[in-house]
Amino acid sequence: MENSFIGEFNKEFKKLYLDYNKAVSENDFDKAIEIGEKILEGLIKISREHILGILRNDTIKDLVEDIITFHEKNLAFIEGTCEAIKDMPVLFTFDTKERAVELLSSSISEFFSFVLGALMILADLEATARKHSTSSEDKSSVPRVM
Repeated sequence: MENSFIGEFNKEFKKLYLDYNKAVSENDFDKAIEIGEKILEGLIKISREHILGILRNDTIKDLVEDIITFHEKNLAFIEGTCEAIKDMPVLFTFDTKERAVELLSSSISEFFSFVLGALMILADLEATARKHSTSSEDKSSVPRVM
């Protein structure tokens, strides 16, 4: 995992989050939900591919899987809610969309912090392991065989 990946991840999601916040502040809940779903889907994908796949400890894997599953359920709930109200008049859907945005906001905030923190720790561990493996090998000495 490279620092450039983490930087790109952070930059991309900050931009999406700014767009999301703008839509929320303008009460454009349809746009906010659309952007929020993209953010959450991206966080889920990154957490599965770049965090869960690297972990070796089964207990930690299970905990991370539970966190991912929680946010997948939030996303599914929001998608289901939006599907259920899509043909209803705006007058009846405003409160529901507002609650969906509140759930999205909470989920995005929590999950983004988790994913970014996990990526930073994994990147640091990888760099430390790489540094340790190259510094422990002294190529100038010949190994002795007894």
